[in-house]
Amino acid sequence: MRNILFDSDVIIDVLTKREPFFIDSARALDFAAHDPGINLYIAAHAVTNIFYIVRRSLGVTETRQSIKHLLQKIEVAGVNDAIIRDALATNLKDFEDAVNIKTAEAINAELIITRNLPDYEGADVPAISPATFLGMNAKS
Repeated sequence: MRNILFDSDVIIDVLTKREPFFIDSARALDFAAHDPGINLYIAAHAVTNIFYIVRRSLGVTETRQSIKHLLQKIEVAGVNDAIIRDALATNLKDFEDAVNIKTAEAINAELIITRNLPDYEGADVPAISPATFLGMNAKS
């Protein structure tokens, strides 16, 4: 099984239908969710961030329903004391991305799917865009 962590930006693109990113993000998430060889994850801290951002577009009730639906397809990866301390010990400017990287390492993720590639440069777990992920998995 391949473990893949999705960054919150991709999930927010899907839930809010944010253009011009929606189509690639939705297709990447859908592909991963339906591939029996992929375990799909999102870091625990990202769920609260997603809720906070998406509720401004969809309202509280619809956001809650959307996240419940999402969690039928994606597992929440725990963020614990060790992950936070390891993230703090990095030199990354964006602490949230550092937590994602350390979470991805903890679940032995093969990839991180994100649109925010510059913040993941040098990570031990490769980060790729939704479009790149789709291209890697295109049927010949």
